[in-house]
Amino acid sequence: MASTSIQSFKLNASIFNRSLFTRIDGLWFAGLPRGATAPTKEVVVRWFGVGSATDRAVFDAECATGFKTALESIGPQRLTLPTFTTFQAERENALSIAAPFLALNDVRNETDEEGVRIVLSLIVLLDQLSRNIFRDDQALIYGHYDRLSRALTQCVLATPAPKEQKINAFAAADVHAKFKLLPPHRIWFYMPLMHSEDLADHDSFEQLVADMKVAHRGDEAATKYLDKIADFEKKHRDILVRFGRYPHRNKVLRRETSAEERDWIEGGGDTFGTG
Repeated sequence: MASTSIQSFKLNASIFNRSLFTRIDGLWFAGLPRGATAPTKEVVVRWFGVGSATDRAVFDAECATGFKTALESIGPQRLTLPTFTTFQAERENALSIAAPFLALNDVRNETDEEGVRIVLSLIVLLDQLSRNIFRDDQALIYGHYDRLSRALTQCVLATPAPKEQKINAFAAADVHAKFKLLPPHRIWFYMPLMHSEDLADHDSFEQLVADMKVAHRGDEAATKYLDKIADFEKKHRDILVRFGRYPHRNKVLRRETSAEERDWIEGGGDTFGTG
């Protein structure tokens, strides 16, 4: 099938519908107690793949069975993204890159609680489930699905238009009453920023986590969880400050690895579970 440009691409309504979004929500947040301000250990193990290899393989297979078709329907063989130039340009063009998702009828009412839940499900699909499903094709994740998920996150974080001009549930979905005080949900709106190789995105991520910590001052469980997220972010940021990119991505992205990067990788530099 020929690939379609972002300007004219339309999501397949037989795939991208409320059934899909409900299943994403049900899989990703399974076992998370209602109203929890921090995830359980079991949920953390599943989310971050810190269990056994068998457990990871089982969860990956579950993700693929449920959602590979959805991701393939918007993969590069079907959807052509504009040529990447800079991260700044990506931020400026976020509305254009996210256009097929902004056009979904299910997210067109910004006051609809269901709408903001769908926005979160879309970001989880693009940013997280892609990593479970395409572990053997990391270039596909970094070059395609990450670009889509970052665009959706930028639409969430964009300065909201006057209420009468809002046309969808993306703007400020992260601070909607449904998610504002639920870090285990809210953090996933922002994870595409951590996966970025641009420090400006990491500046935004760190500030958002800091804001959540202020909102949950006195909540020991939430604070502990957010501190762990902040520590994980620091590991990512330190690599970018040193190298300007994630060296472990060089091979799959066909980038030349410097001697310093090679020494770092061979010395056990963090690959964040990608091998």
